[in-house]
Amino acid sequence: MISFPARNLAIVGLMASCPHALAADGLQPGLWKVVTRAEINAMQAPAEIKTRCLKPDDARDLEKTFAPEYRVQGSTCERMNVQRSGQKLAWRVQCTGPLSMDVAGTYEFDTPQHYTGVVTMLGSMAGREMRSRTALEGERIGECPQADDGRESEDGK
Repeated sequence: MISFPARNLAIVGLMASCPHALAADGLQPGLWKVVTRAEINAMQAPAEIKTRCLKPDDARDLEKTFAPEYRVQGSTCERMNVQRSGQKLAWRVQCTGPLSMDVAGTYEFDTPQHYTGVVTMLGSMAGREMRSRTALEGERIGECPQADDGRESEDGK
């Protein structure tokens, strides 16, 4: 197995946790539970469960919410492709530099309260290759909690 510095694994984790959901018709804003199951270099990581408050602006902008901009220190990243068809969204980003990556995501929004997605990444650094596949499932679980000042909280806590 090829090992990568922890900061590179953090990049993969950040990429996998970025996407959150809305459908072509619009997902419902509110509190979402997102279950992430990652496999890195053929090794399964424990499932991770997070919550996120999806605001109305997030729910209206499918591409911004699900096809994020990537920045990798010392590398140049370019969005190669974003396709939206019905209840599906697919995107691809390539980064070149000391850490080169090809990242692709596909999402299916089956109801305004549920979605599934897969993000794959092939990266290389100093001749070492890293592959990851992250499966995501999002489910709306309620309204966003109110912060102490009466505003919706950012992270759903």
